[in-house]
Amino acid sequence: MTKTSCSDNGTYPDFCLKASSQENIFNCFRRHPVYTQVVETVPRKGGKDYLKLALKFNPKITKHLDKFATSERIGSPKTYKYRTSFLGKNYTFSPTTLRYVLVLSQLVHFFGDLNNFNIVEIGVGYGGLCKVIADLFPSAKYTLVDLPEALSLSQKFLTHFDVKNVQYLDATHIPTQISYDLCISNYAFSELSRDIQDLYFQNILKNSKCGYMLCNFKTHTWQNEQYKETELLELLKGSVVYKDKQWLANIDLQYNISLITWNQ
Repeated sequence: MTKTSCSDNGTYPDFCLKASSQENIFNCFRRHPVYTQVVETVPRKGGKDYLKLALKFNPKITKHLDKFATSERIGSPKTYKYRTSFLGKNYTFSPTTLRYVLVLSQLVHFFGDLNNFNIVEIGVGYGGLCKVIADLFPSAKYTLVDLPEALSLSQKFLTHFDVKNVQYLDATHIPTQISYDLCISNYAFSELSRDIQDLYFQNILKNSKCGYMLCNFKTHTWQNEQYKETELLELLKGSVVYKDKQWLANIDLQYNISLITWNQ
């Protein structure tokens, strides 16, 4: 099988398929060693930094934290107690969910109300970001693009929360004539092989009015021909790159993560 991503070693897709079909694995998939190497990767301190930054961009998000925290009912992730202030209420979260909360907070900052948006996400994990967005914007339409095995797991996860308006799209069968209001990628695009990046660029990125992509060009590039940051910025009209602590948590700065947004 041809490798398509830096995390594509065969083990991860196989595990996703097992987790989606076997209840004993699904019940604790978010703390399994295979999964914590790819998706549930954020340490406790990282979660604290993500929450702090999310509240800076959107303080009103505090009133939705209980709703977001319901994500932790599925998959038995490793969770910790977090507060919004020194004397504030304790919330129980997986640090990875708090990364999704930050993404949501920044999406609102950049693009406003996402209700009725047609959103596409490249690389979906277990659907955690989709679920958090749906918590706040239930009328948004969502297309998830990934390997079939990951889509199977995300569909099982999202079904538990009755998330509606979701289309699951096999990464190898992307239609060319669909336009999107917003394209999202949390690291996935920058980790793909060049041929897959080209396919996604032509059929998704170019057809998306707005975009929000966290990219790890420096740490997860494994082919010389993969997109470089400068090349992608030149190709995306209206794109801006953010690389400082005003926009990124310390853990992302440590790994040279870039945030790229555009509004064509």
